[in-house]
Amino acid sequence: MKKGFRLLGLLFKLSEFSINTTTTNNTLLISSLGYVSKEVNVKGGDYLKVMLPEDTKLLNEVVVVGYGSKNERAITGAISTIKSSQFAARPITQASQILYGLTPGVFTNANTGEAGNGQTTFRIRGVGTLNDASALVLVDGIEAPIDNINPSDIESVTILKDAAAAAIYGSRAANGVVLVTTKRGKFDSKTKVSYNGYYGISAPTVLPDMVTDNETYLNLYKEAATNSKVSITGITDADIERYKNLPSTNWFDVIFNQQAPIQEHRVSFSTGNENLSVYTSLAYLNQAGIIKKTGFERFNIRVNVDAKISSKVKVGASLANSNSTVNLAVKEGPEYNNTNTDVNSLTGKGSLAFEAALTQHPIVPVYDAQGRYATLEQKLGVQRNRNNGQAILDNESLIQKDNKFLGSIYAEYEPIADLKIKATAALNNQQTGYVDTRKQYSNYDPVTEKVATTIVPGSYLTDVQEFPQNITMVLQASYNKIIGNHNFSTLVGYNQESATLKRNAVIQTGFSSTSLVTLGNGSTTLVSKTTQGEWAMSSVFARLGYEYAGKYLFEANVRRDGSSRFGANNRYGVFPSFSAGWIASNEKFWNKNVINFLKIRGSWGVLGNQNTELYPFASQVGLSNNYPLNNTNTGGGAINVLGNPDLKWESTETTDIGINIKMLKSKLSFDADYFVRDTKDILTAINNPLTLGITSPTIINAASVQNKGWEFSSNYSFEIAKVNVSIGGNLTFMDNKVTTINPTLSSNDDRVQLNSTSNIWLIRGEPINTIYGYKVIGIFQTAEEIADAATPNHSLFGTPAPGDFRMQDTDNDGKITVKDRVVLGNRQPKMLFGFNCKLDYKGFDIGALFQGVGKHHTYQSRQVGPFAFAGIRKYWMDRWTPENPSATMPRLWIDRSGYNGATIETLPASFWVQDLAYLRLKNLQVGYSIPKKALNNLQIESLRFYLNGENLLTITNYLDFDPERLTTQQYVTNSLPQLKTITAGISITL
Repeated sequence: MKKGFRLLGLLFKLSEFSINTTTTNNTLLISSLGYVSKEVNVKGGDYLKVMLPEDTKLLNEVVVVGYGSKNERAITGAISTIKSSQFAARPITQASQILYGLTPGVFTNANTGEAGNGQTTFRIRGVGTLNDASALVLVDGIEAPIDNINPSDIESVTILKDAAAAAIYGSRAANGVVLVTTKRGKFDSKTKVSYNGYYGISAPTVLPDMVTDNETYLNLYKEAATNSKVSITGITDADIERYKNLPSTNWFDVIFNQQAPIQEHRVSFSTGNENLSVYTSLAYLNQAGIIKKTGFERFNIRVNVDAKISSKVKVGASLANSNSTVNLAVKEGPEYNNTNTDVNSLTGKGSLAFEAALTQHPIVPVYDAQGRYATLEQKLGVQRNRNNGQAILDNESLIQKDNKFLGSIYAEYEPIADLKIKATAALNNQQTGYVDTRKQYSNYDPVTEKVATTIVPGSYLTDVQEFPQNITMVLQASYNKIIGNHNFSTLVGYNQESATLKRNAVIQTGFSSTSLVTLGNGSTTLVSKTTQGEWAMSSVFARLGYEYAGKYLFEANVRRDGSSRFGANNRYGVFPSFSAGWIASNEKFWNKNVINFLKIRGSWGVLGNQNTELYPFASQVGLSNNYPLNNTNTGGGAINVLGNPDLKWESTETTDIGINIKMLKSKLSFDADYFVRDTKDILTAINNPLTLGITSPTIINAASVQNKGWEFSSNYSFEIAKVNVSIGGNLTFMDNKVTTINPTLSSNDDRVQLNSTSNIWLIRGEPINTIYGYKVIGIFQTAEEIADAATPNHSLFGTPAPGDFRMQDTDNDGKITVKDRVVLGNRQPKMLFGFNCKLDYKGFDIGALFQGVGKHHTYQSRQVGPFAFAGIRKYWMDRWTPENPSATMPRLWIDRSGYNGATIETLPASFWVQDLAYLRLKNLQVGYSIPKKALNNLQIESLRFYLNGENLLTITNYLDFDPERLTTQQYVTNSLPQLKTITAGISITL
């Protein structure tokens, strides 16, 4: 038999076959789709066992899509895929971190750097609703939070961005879809055991640079008090001289860890024979928080099994469990609001320990002479002293325990060739518990050694237990058929989903001892509340795909959803999409020498959104109303929420035009998309007329929002001087605009202030959550300038003084009024970008990932001023004084006093708007892989050592704090800084 002779008509099993030949020396070329071909020299009578390695280049052409997979060449929608090879060796603690910088159109923002606090925001192509704008996340086809998954178990992440790609998920897909595919064993594969472990340390990316010198601090405080007309006669020159010789306290050193250890260990096992494949993994993570006495510990286990019952029947299961304990930073809670059970909210002041470090006086020692918690010397008369940060760490704790299970089973039947029927059932069951403990403690005057304040008298305990559960059932059938140049693919299915949530919350106080602060020991129960809710959805869906001659592509999707969140009048919605593509490079006239692949595609579709309250169509009756009857108060009921039976789905119409190019034998690729996404009938809360007597707003279909923009991405791989080089980058430009809030209002009046403290507005023609207020155009230098007749009258804010802000008279009427307010900033980033590079040479590799955002703002007047209760950052030393006229920094004041004679809350000014744009070295990794020849005798398939850095460098104009933060809160302490992490690790496969 000659080499290259093809065996026609040979039938054999995939794993075993035999060939009869009359020659003694033969060469077999063995190939299989998805694997690298291998040539084998054989002699008559030989028994061979041949293992074909996976062809990763070929496998990359298969992309996971809704309810199946598809060849990348034939895709007509806007889809991006991230493979496990792009993040496998990074010390990723939460799976959402995978989305940073690797794909266009996706904004990822870790709202806090707190260990174990999975409150990452990611948005696909902007915010298209006034409600929950979170993307739908599906893990192996089942809805589940992305951060529940062990990152090392993820095979790929696919982002569906336009209607053509996402319409198969209908009303769930308006904000985009993220498909997470976990690793599975492979049939007829050898057994593999892999271990990946690392150890390292973390530190805050940035902490404010504070004035800690006692003498400087007290002089600045006296200056601020004078400007604010606050008498502090207790601070004498002798006091300043005395404190000059006393040690000061840097409260950030007291509160924060600068070397917080982190370690993770992952073990996986995979194997497969002719009829069974198994993948299982175990993982353990232990991460200390950057705030002392906080940290995160998590155990993960996963088992994925697939089995061939017969040639026509295949079954499988995916079972995963995550168990974690998190010691979180204590947030603003029940000691301020006795009904607050949202104990881990990032709203408000956020971390009390962070706030204490930022706003405590440096002249306050940690302990008094007797080792008790110290506070400010009371004689000084200084205002607004904060609690001792060390006391907060020692006596206030917030512990969260999670047990999360995600399991699914499926059965697939192929009655005839190319027809597959698949049934899937899944359970997502979570148990989350928060225990927030605030023990009583006292602060002592360090001079008199007397009790100055007693904090949390009687102690507090908040216990919150949540039990969300989601059950999903899917029945689908797919049929693919090729007839000559015609390639047909069809899919039909039914989806039933139901979810329940039960939440128990209890707040108790009056504990007889700080050692007995556990549930049930409190003498007074302030809150005891149980809430329950449920919703359900029933859906049918279908997809038709057609391809002609490998050049012309067409696809249509439709889904009909019925949701319990809407009344009988509009319970069902239909969501279609259509897309088409032309692979021009497959035309006969095309010259592939330079551009070897060119695809032009377009799509249109409508998606829905039901993410609002559970029963907005129904009116609610309150039974706590009292009525006078026969001169006595009699209990009664009244409607306190007016339902809307005509409520219907939000609808999002999406248009996308894209191009995909591959050049130089596919070494260089370029992808671009232009998209327009219009959302209308947004579920909006509108206040009822006062004459109705119902103060709670009613939800109606009113507002509309538009997102449009461009996406670009490119990758180039080449070799130079035996160095393999890979370079990639992506860039996104997006415009977000509220086109309507209340259709009954004119454009100038169509605006709503959502939050006065944090300065959040909805304004027609502007982005969602716009910052709105007065523009600062300078600082008054003299009294004469203020009195100048040409200067607009600033009396709206009181009586300004030299060193105060000068505002823009927008309408030129000679005085500052509310009509002079303008848009000051945009909380929706207009630009996203990321780029990466990797070099390999003789086993050595180095890779870097950069990521950033542009044209992105926040408003932070609270705790950014010179003396927000206390504490002052060093850049305020260059403030206005008669001896130091300044065009940028105003005079000092205490807390919110002074400030043009008004408070910060009543004067939303552009001075407090900061630019959150940044460029960050998200990851840098250096590794070395031992040559395979050196491992052969050790029965080791691969062995790699690596050194990894996360968030090593950040370039930004944002002052003092990390730019990656929650932007809708003006308190800087609601978000902890991100983590700068350095780890060393090893990866080995047997």
